[in-house]
Amino acid sequence: MFLGRHPSCDVVLSSMSVSRRHARLVFRDGRWVLQDLGSTNGTEVNGIDVGRCELRPGDEVILGDERLRID
Repeated sequence: MFLGRHPSCDVVLSSMSVSRRHARLVFRDGRWVLQDLGSTNGTEVNGIDVGRCELRPGDEVILGDERLRID
C-alpha cells in the first residue's frame, strides 16, 4: 500500500509537503511495517525520523506536515 500525493497511491494526501510516493505500508508476519521511499520531507513515527519502522496501535505517523494516528 502506497501513501503520497499521487492519485495512484492507495492513501492520497493533498499536502504539498508530502512526496508523490512518500511511503509504503506492508503487512508482513502479522505486523504493519512503514517504509519511507526517499521522501523530501521525511517520515516520523512518534517524533522520531524513520526509514523503516514497525507500527503499533496508538503510533503517530507524520508524513511531511500530515499527521496520521494508527488504530
